[in-house]
Amino acid sequence: MRRTILVLLAILGFQLCGARQAAADEVVYVEASIGIGTLNGTPFTDVPVTISLYGDTANVTCSGGICENTVTLAVVSIGGTTVEFTDTVAAFDNQSVGVAGITDVSTSTDILDTSAPAFATYGLTTSIGPIEGTGEFNPGATFGTTGGPLIFTGALESAGFAATVVPSVAAPEPSSLLLLGTSIMGLGLIRRLRKI
Repeated sequence: MRRTILVLLAILGFQLCGARQAAADEVVYVEASIGIGTLNGTPFTDVPVTISLYGDTANVTCSGGICENTVTLAVVSIGGTTVEFTDTVAAFDNQSVGVAGITDVSTSTDILDTSAPAFATYGLTTSIGPIEGTGEFNPGATFGTTGGPLIFTGALESAGFAATVVPSVAAPEPSSLLLLGTSIMGLGLIRRLRKI
């Protein structure tokens, strides 16, 4: 019986010592500008527009100089009114043209972008900015939100893009787990020696 307990403790110690893959980091992408358009048919003119995307760096995919991160939550604040996108939304970076921003994956249409040279080498997995540059959008395109259809109609002269990466709580290092496993086995051995 005692031998079985020691063997089980040893197996547990070795299992705990195995290397664990660290979780990916959380990331918040923010695109901001001054906007003109409508939200559910109600016009807005020259008001602050901020789009915030909350995701995970593990979801970033890059191919041909275009990186994309489809996020779990995307909200837009327009002059103090905040609504959630109902379409699938992603942050993107097109390195070949130096543009980063927010795209509606459901309609394959960019919502709001920033053009700046800094995006020629960016890959969406690290913090950046805010980087200000030329604002770009698709006039008249409709995007689904919980507050009704969102449509940008006016020219945006400038916009800003920023990303903040928040490191996840790292898994314990294998050496720490080895120490824990060895301690458990040592306690079992001490207990066994006291009974002999």
